Amino acid sequence: MDPLRIYQHHTPGKLIFGQKSLNELAKEIPAKEMPLIVTDQGVSKSGILKKVTDVLKETEVRFHVFDGIEPDPPWKLSKRLHLFINRTAVRS
Repeated sequence: MDPLRIYQHHTPGKLIFGQKSLNELAKEIPAKEMPLIVTDQGVSKSGILKKVTDVLKETEVRFHVFDGIEPDPPWKLSKRLHLFINRTAVRS
């Protein structure tokens, strides 16, 4: 990857925020979908991840968590994530 090149990434989607917006999370996930939550150990240990997974569990949404993201992640991390996705059968 060339650090001097400008890269763009566009993601279709919706951003929901505000007080109690976490309660809207399960409504946004189609019934047959199984989301993959990608985060780091800091978010996991802080209790933020648990708030998200508790909402999903309450509404019986099945999910996977990959909390191995590192600051300024090396390329090998993408390989670990790829292997995790294959192992857990996460599909887009």
